[in-house]
Amino acid sequence: MVTSIVILTYNQLELTKQCVESIYKHTDRSLFELIFVDNGSTDGTVEYLSAMEDVKCQFNETNQGFAKGCNQGLSISEGDDVLFLNNDTVMTPGWLEPLQKELHADENVGMVGPVSNYVSGAQLVGVDYTDLAHLDDFAVRHQKQYAGQTKRTLRLVGFCLLAKRPLMESLGGFDERYSIGSFEDDDLSAQVVHRGYQLKIIKESFVHHHGHATFTGNDDLDIYHLYMTNRVKFIEKWRTDISAYMFPRNELVNLVPLTATKVLDIGCGAGASGLEIVGRNSRADVYGIEKEKSLRDFSKHHYAHVQIVEKYEHIDFSQLPHDFDAIVIQDVLNHTVNPWKFIMDIAECLKPGGMMVMSVPNFMHSSVVVPMLEGRWQVNDGGVTKWSHLRHFTPFTVDDLFPAEHFHMNVKTYTQLQQDEKQQAFLQDIQEAGRKHGFSVDHLAQLSSMYQIILQVEWLGGEIK
Repeated sequence: MVTSIVILTYNQLELTKQCVESIYKHTDRSLFELIFVDNGSTDGTVEYLSAMEDVKCQFNETNQGFAKGCNQGLSISEGDDVLFLNNDTVMTPGWLEPLQKELHADENVGMVGPVSNYVSGAQLVGVDYTDLAHLDDFAVRHQKQYAGQTKRTLRLVGFCLLAKRPLMESLGGFDERYSIGSFEDDDLSAQVVHRGYQLKIIKESFVHHHGHATFTGNDDLDIYHLYMTNRVKFIEKWRTDISAYMFPRNELVNLVPLTATKVLDIGCGAGASGLEIVGRNSRADVYGIEKEKSLRDFSKHHYAHVQIVEKYEHIDFSQLPHDFDAIVIQDVLNHTVNPWKFIMDIAECLKPGGMMVMSVPNFMHSSVVVPMLEGRWQVNDGGVTKWSHLRHFTPFTVDDLFPAEHFHMNVKTYTQLQQDEKQQAFLQDIQEAGRKHGFSVDHLAQLSSMYQIILQVEWLGGEIK
């Protein structure tokens, strides 16, 4: 099994040397071929690469960007699979073999990636080394601790990404509409999952990442502008910002009982939370309900069943089991005309003692309260004041959804969004003024920092009148 390692370079010669040296130090030479695509370096990188033996090189006169550069490397590669690697990475002992093994252990797996010290999403892990002199010791300990452990995900980051060659060729490589860098890996991950393949994080494989070296080391690249430009292209291509649905809602997942084997996920999106639930309990079957058909095309590949509804109040209960251990409700109640009836209807799908776990936007958040006091409150495309919200709740009024004869509130907590000091001081002044005039606003400053209300509610059963 030979892996083609494709490395893009754009200046940053010393980092490239460090990366190459670590590959040769920690990788069996029979397991890989090395391919470089240089995007117009002017710091001696071209001369360094030209002097290397037994490597393939593609030299571009100008910066062709990440997607095109990777595709150029793919086109001249000959390995059984292809690994796209940033030049600001450092390999560690035993990094490649677990990636290769897990990629080919299951025909349903399309791409895999390692964990790292500097990466977004679920691939990020905590480290205890403070310099590269102690990197290998950490990696060896980490590998022993997580040997054989993997985690399914909906998104892998392109800093170190191993993919099956036939899959990459069938996709036509990376989508080159994304200029220079940003969102290429999000898009590739989405394409792979959309086709029904799995993405896996290989926990025992650790790769050090310096992070954003190409951007920070080259003043001609505006990372913010590139990000925003490519984000627009990404949303236009997928007709929604699917990147917002690629991460699990861990604040909800953590409230689903570990023993739950049948779970309903309402507002399931692309299925990231359900994937996390199954990752914690492999015996769990997760059913989904979603309004967006484009998102169902992702979640259907890893949920037992996904029902598409025009409105959440139009759920076809005849298609659902009525013995769920838990029901997850992700930001859905605000979209219903009658949330009180909706809760009671959904509750009848639970076993007695089953749990409802939900998130509800807090209408007392400062993003609502302050603009309202200024007389300029308006709806938005997202957040607490999303245009599609029909109902609004506060930490007090949400309790009315759960009659005591049918429900028991086990957990009530909140996610926080930090306010600026000016807003905080303003709301504290209002709080003092309210106290002076006899209004009950003692918790205004505190409640206005709470962005979402997180609940775990137990269904007690009983006849619904």
